Order: sequence, then C-alpha cells, then structure tokens
Amino acid sequence: MKMKDFIVTENLKKYFPVRGGLFKQKNLYVHAVDGISINIRKGETFGLAGESGCGKSTFGRLLLRLIEPTEGSIYFDGIDITKLDKDEMRKLRRRMGIVFQDPKSSLNPRMTIYDTLKRPLEIHRLAESEEEKYDKIVEILEAVGLGEEHLSRYPHELSGGQLQRVSIARAIITNPDFVVLDEPTSALDISVQAQILNLLVNLQRKFNLTYLFISHDISVLQYMSDRIGIMYLGKVVEILSIDDFRKGEIYHPYTAYLLLSTPALHPSKRTSRKVILTGEVPSPINVPPGCRFHVRCPFVTQKCKDEEPPLVEIKKDHYVACHYPDKTREELGPLVREKLKMYSL
Repeated sequence: MKMKDFIVTENLKKYFPVRGGLFKQKNLYVHAVDGISINIRKGETFGLAGESGCGKSTFGRLLLRLIEPTEGSIYFDGIDITKLDKDEMRKLRRRMGIVFQDPKSSLNPRMTIYDTLKRPLEIHRLAESEEEKYDKIVEILEAVGLGEEHLSRYPHELSGGQLQRVSIARAIITNPDFVVLDEPTSALDISVQAQILNLLVNLQRKFNLTYLFISHDISVLQYMSDRIGIMYLGKVVEILSIDDFRKGEIYHPYTAYLLLSTPALHPSKRTSRKVILTGEVPSPINVPPGCRFHVRCPFVTQKCKDEEPPLVEIKKDHYVACHYPDKTREELGPLVREKLKMYSL
C-alpha cells in the first residue's frame, strides 16, 4: 500500500528577532528554521536528527502551529493550517499531539493525573458525563501501561518513566492522527527508554498514528524511523530511507560525520581511528553564504561558498543538498559502513 503525504511543508521559515543584549541592533534575527520543504507520510515515523540548536524542536512546534511561522505553508492532511483562524485551529488540534523531552516540566504539578488527562477531553468536548470521561481516562492509562491507582497521584509521586507514560497518554487521549515526539526518551534511564520506545511502536500500530520523532540518538532513530531527515543550521540537508541509512548510503558530509562521531556501544567494536567533525556551528544570526556547512566541510570549493545547494532527489526517495554528493559516498562511505557495524552487537 502506498502511503500518501499527510504533512507537507513548503519553504517553511521561523526567524526569532534578537532583542536586548550589550549591543542593541535592529533587524537581527535567529534563523531557527530557514526554508524547509519536506513531506511526512501517513502512518510513518519520520526521524529528525541534528546537533543541538539546529532547529529540530522549533520545526516540530511549527508543524502543530504552537508557534507561528515567519513564512511558508504547512499542510495537515491537505489543509493549510497557516491560514486557519483561532477557532478553526482549535477544532483541528484534536487531531494533533506532542510529547516533550522532560515530562516533569511539561505536567502541571498542582493537577492530579486524572485532572491532567481530563483536561483535553473537556477542551475538545469528547465526553459528556463524568462517568464517560473516567472510562476514557482509565482506558488510555491502561493502554500506556499504567493502572487506575495512578489517577489520584500528583506528578512528583511518579517516576520519570511513569511521568512520560502520562505525557504520552495525554497526547493520544483525543485520538489524534499526528504526534510530535520531541526527544521523548533522552531524560530517561536506558532500561526505561527501551520500554517507552516499544510502547510508542505498539501505540502507533494500535491507533494508526503518524510520528515526527526528534532525537540526537542515532540508534534510537534507527529503531523507530521509516525515513530520516538530517538538519543543519535551520536546513534539512539530507532525507533518506531507513534502508539506505542502515546500508551507509550517505551522500551529505554532515550526515556522515554525524554517524562517525557516534560512540561505539560495545568494546569489541571500538577502533583506535576516530573521525570527529571539527569546527563550530556558525551563528544562526549570521548564517554563512552558499552552503552553510562549507565552513566545516572537508570537500569545500569556491562553488560551495558562493552557491547554496538545493535539496534534490539523487536517487529514489533519497534527497540531498550538496554540490558534490559522490565525494561523500566515495571517501566517507567506507568509514560510515564500518561504523554502522557497531549496532550489530
């Protein structure tokens, strides 16, 4: 069955004005998201990776219009949500959900778990009587692996894993179609991470959910994703299928270095040869001209400094924004494939 596009962005941008500071200057902006055009298919998990500060979380919030875009369009199941007014957007929000990185800070400490889960039902008028609300809450709580006994507790009485299960329950209690998972396991112990990831996979199958999964962890993205997008300084520089990712079919140097900088999980897989990306990420306020990765790229030419490469389809379902993609494949590809062997413990 061919999956259709469910989320589509066209030239999506979000610039944050720079205010205050020692040197007050006008017309300075942080280019958090700078012209992203991608698609997320119905029923898939689209993984999004990149260094801290590249704009991943901002992009996720834009897709739900939790923050307003500076420019561009966001199509949600064919509807351009950037053109909806407040009331129209509220009706559509029932079909959206988000799970944040830190469950402790995303839950109201003064509300019991029951009140936390009841709130979305009341906002969207999804249950009439208190009995119906209670039944729905217990049902969704059991779906995420918690029991009825947790309803009267407050967030401080639960563990990190239990809190994240409550956050997941809150995100899916309205029976949404699309959920943004913003590093949902990075604040958890490694054993709890595995439980939460398996829970998310099972919930996706049960409720036919579409995920945007944001993470720094390459192994987590490998496990969860159908396709992976790589972000750098507000841009998506490569999109590839999980099959190409596992085979080491990489065409952008940043993607290659992101993989190569991942520490090996098993002592027998570690090598003395270390390949680490040098240099600092340029300021998102003063974005370099041309390819914004050129200040750190080993294959840089004058063309890279002058011309920004567009995101183009280099092979079926594989997109890259690079003037010299074959250079990466030929010179860094063997190192990437060697590195990927560390996942087969």
